[in-house]
Amino acid sequence: MLLSRGVAFETAFWIWSITIGIFLVINFIFISSRIKKHLYRRFRQNLRIRCNHLLLNRGKLLTIVHFILKNIFKLRRIGLGGLEVICIAIIAYLSYDMFMHPLGINYDTPKVNEVWANQRQTFQIQFDRPFRQDLVVPEIKPEVEGSWRYEDQGISFLPRRIVFEPKESFMPGQIVIINIAHINSILPTTPEWDKTNEVFSAPIPNIISTTPVSDAPGVGTTEPVIFTLDNPDGEFVDWQVTATPAVEFSLVREQTKQFQLKFTKLLAQNTDYVINVQRVLRTINLATGETVTTIDPEPLSALKFRTVNAPALRASEPTGDKVKVDSTVKFTFDKAMQPNSVLEKLVIEPALEFATTWESADVLLIKPKTEFARETAYTVKILSGAKAADGGAIEAEIVHQFSTIGAVKIESTVPGNGSASVSLGSDIRVKFNQEVNKSDAQGRFLITPNITGKFSWDATTMIYNPDNNLTGNTKYSVKIGQGVKTIAGIDQRADYNFSFTSRPEQVMLNVPSYTQPYRYACNLTAASMALAYKGKTVSVNSLFGSISKDSSGYNETTNTWGNPNNSYVGDLYGGSKGYGVHWGPIASLINNYRPAQAKTGWNTTELLKEIEAGNPVIIWAHNGFSGSGANTTWNLPGSGNVYTVKGMHSYVVVGFTGTPESPSKIYMNNPGSGSKETYNLSQFNALWNTFGRAAVVVR
Repeated sequence: MLLSRGVAFETAFWIWSITIGIFLVINFIFISSRIKKHLYRRFRQNLRIRCNHLLLNRGKLLTIVHFILKNIFKLRRIGLGGLEVICIAIIAYLSYDMFMHPLGINYDTPKVNEVWANQRQTFQIQFDRPFRQDLVVPEIKPEVEGSWRYEDQGISFLPRRIVFEPKESFMPGQIVIINIAHINSILPTTPEWDKTNEVFSAPIPNIISTTPVSDAPGVGTTEPVIFTLDNPDGEFVDWQVTATPAVEFSLVREQTKQFQLKFTKLLAQNTDYVINVQRVLRTINLATGETVTTIDPEPLSALKFRTVNAPALRASEPTGDKVKVDSTVKFTFDKAMQPNSVLEKLVIEPALEFATTWESADVLLIKPKTEFARETAYTVKILSGAKAADGGAIEAEIVHQFSTIGAVKIESTVPGNGSASVSLGSDIRVKFNQEVNKSDAQGRFLITPNITGKFSWDATTMIYNPDNNLTGNTKYSVKIGQGVKTIAGIDQRADYNFSFTSRPEQVMLNVPSYTQPYRYACNLTAASMALAYKGKTVSVNSLFGSISKDSSGYNETTNTWGNPNNSYVGDLYGGSKGYGVHWGPIASLINNYRPAQAKTGWNTTELLKEIEAGNPVIIWAHNGFSGSGANTTWNLPGSGNVYTVKGMHSYVVVGFTGTPESPSKIYMNNPGSGSKETYNLSQFNALWNTFGRAAVVVR
């Protein structure tokens, strides 16, 4: 069949019509002849009868063909030509092909199992032959607003196409069933049939990736957030997006499988952001684009990211107020920077010409083309907005300040100006604010009264070491004459003078001297004297009443007695065997009134420095009587023993002559005699060594 092989119905129809016309014209010429009139009439009548039979029953097709062939031979006998025969054959063939052959489908769109993505396009199905539009029943599920229509292909009374034009869209992700029922040919020569197309509405888009990825660090503050989809979202999906913390943005759809958040303001740096996305499926009016129905928003996974840190200055140099004029300013950032961006924001005040180089991506070197001016304060700034390589920008301008080296000045002296009681063995130190010519500075040093000595240096500090001790109780004046030569700055502009007074050669604390009231009260009497000097009047009896006491008596058989390291041992008054108490309990007792500290294994210099500082010191020794100092160690109740000596005694150190490092005499109050006694260093050490140089400092 021609139509089944792709020939358009309309083409066949017009060939069929033209063939009929030709046939009629030819036969009109023949029937004008009277000779053929009667025979033509009979032929026409027979042909009509046979055609009617054919229309009623196609099973008689062979009969009509037999009739036509039979009459063709008759016509040939009466003079009809071959053209008429051809016309009759064409008419018969096309009549069958166009009106009696079963309908086929030229095309349908969308096809079975296809996606009806663009729902502004109509559904169409076109048959290869006309159909009975009065019998056909089209329907679509789910039902949506729309209209069905039947279209011809140029022959208005012979429709071949069925069209559905939706007025609203389908909900994404649905199966759409289009059914055309009761499809019939124009002539009822074939059984009716149905056509069903199962298609899909636009697929539901899902987010398959994001830029940046979730939990990404170092996201730029100007970068958009991009969501990539597995299917186009079209106009049937709304995206509801929120950002925390809140920030203004616009949602942009530049690609069919992607949408972006473009921020209208810079994101905050060093900030954690959360982008929550909800998907809303909807149907729309295809003419106006207005929403018809929606499905509740469906939350999708949240996108989390952290914006880039603002670049910061990790280190800068030089610093201070003595910077050399040929110095290079060095800025070390905490990350790689964009060189041009930094240089655009670089400011130096006061202005000068400079050159810059990048030692590395994060280290900027700034070198003046000529030297910095001396004795000048400079400020180097990098203004806000300078960018790092990762897009981070400086938020608050970076300010680095320094001053170039100026005139030679003296920063400090030891002893300080106006110092009193300076140790006689002190040296004299002068610290300059910069490197100077050493020999020139030494030549400008003058001390009055003059004392010979030698110079040495510690960096920029000139040290004058006197050959002998300073004279006691003497005011010394020191002058550094103007003009001390600098190495890199400006020479000293003016003289520098300072003075100090040496301490007296003898240091003596006005500690009252008490005689112990009881035989074994030396330790308590020494404590009472030291407290009295510190302004606390406490009697021996009061002190004895407050101290812990050992209640066990001396067992001569076992040589067992109490522990003087913990409490007072023996009879205070001497009516029976007595001893006293050691430094630990005495320090605890004095701490009730003044700060006190027990010492063991101490040294003479440190002890005398405490005297120099105004703090009396109680020491443990022996009383110096015949046989005193002999070891009298006894056993302790339970186990162990305690070291003791015969004639254990306490003194109060109240002064010395010379220096703490080299005293010639040491002065002590002796509670045994109630007087102040003088000892040379060896005598003092011999006494003090008795108990391993034990003492209590009273402050």
